[in-house]
Amino acid sequence: MNRHSLAFKVTAIFLFLSLFSVAALNVLAYLSSRSVLQEQASANMRQVLIFRGDMLKEQMALMAQQAGSIARMETLQSAATGLRSGWNTLQKSSGDARAELRQVFVTGNPMKDREKLLKPEGPSGFYYSTHETVQADVARYLQETPFDDLLIAAPDGTVFYSYRKDQAFAENLTASPWASGSLAAAFERARTSAATLTEDSEAAASFSGLMTEAGNPEAALTFAVPVVRLGALKAIMLFHVRNSAVLSILEKGHASGSSLESTLINGAGQIFGRDGTGRFAMLGTSEPQMLTRVPDASGLDIADVDSARGTEMQRSYLRTVAFEGQRATISESLLLSEIEAGTRQIATVLLIAGLAVLAASAIATLVSMNRMLSPLARLANATGEVAKGNLDRDISDQNRKDETGVMARALESFR
Repeated sequence: MNRHSLAFKVTAIFLFLSLFSVAALNVLAYLSSRSVLQEQASANMRQVLIFRGDMLKEQMALMAQQAGSIARMETLQSAATGLRSGWNTLQKSSGDARAELRQVFVTGNPMKDREKLLKPEGPSGFYYSTHETVQADVARYLQETPFDDLLIAAPDGTVFYSYRKDQAFAENLTASPWASGSLAAAFERARTSAATLTEDSEAAASFSGLMTEAGNPEAALTFAVPVVRLGALKAIMLFHVRNSAVLSILEKGHASGSSLESTLINGAGQIFGRDGTGRFAMLGTSEPQMLTRVPDASGLDIADVDSARGTEMQRSYLRTVAFEGQRATISESLLLSEIEAGTRQIATVLLIAGLAVLAASAIATLVSMNRMLSPLARLANATGEVAKGNLDRDISDQNRKDETGVMARALESFR
């Protein structure tokens, strides 16, 4: 087709306008679907956050009840009295109960799992005989609970018993580096609450909040229950929450292959989630402005914040919950590429459909233009021949009733 012909120009204009229309419709469809899908994602995340927050609070309340029930067992309270008496006896006999017990149960413990050592063969005494009974009892008490350790501390903060014999065993929680950790926080709250109690039955579990312990990046949550007899604080029992207990709640419902990441942010801005080893641990700190956008813990409103995740951008949906006065912000984060995947899919489908329609329209336009404008082309050719003096040339299309027919008959009269 001659690019100077009328058919070519009409077809080109039509295709340009059609292409512009397809592009405009695709942009509008992309923006509209993007807005709808983002609102849908926000609504879905709101439901997830409500579910996750309510489940966390319910599980925390259940843990507090379990800790209180175990701590009020008469046999355990009597054992705590015996262990503390044995500690005092060791302190008098050896001069350093801490060093002796850590040597026996930690440094020199032949068991891979320290808690399996009930009664050592070498040393003897009231502490060790009591420990043998207590260790077996505590193993039963902690079964099918979210706790992996039970520690018993004296009112001055000295941990004279620990089921697992971890680093806090035989240490003083009020001294560095323990004073800034989860165990110390729960201990201090329990010691404060004990000052107003007259009977053990009134004691409730105090919660540490989400923290770390003595420089260890692993998340630490502790419940502490005071043992009060006749208005006097005898001991404080500390229940350390199993690392996987909160993580299982935090990641419940995660779909395989999704970029969804669930984390908890404490009041200090420390972010906790699954680390590279699969543990529930501190991953970093949040940006200061992030938590200022989160609604109050008493409501169900959520906030969303965009931030970087490696080389990509993510959107975090946030909701704050509170338990026993301790606030934590739940964060559900999705890569923007996943949120907008549906939008791109819709835009791709529309683009392909639009191009297909455009191609069909172009073919139909070319055929139509050729049929409509071919008589005009013949008339133009005949006019040229007549102008050259070829008056014998037949003038076709004189019978047409449109403008081409009028012009053909006019040319015939000239001829």
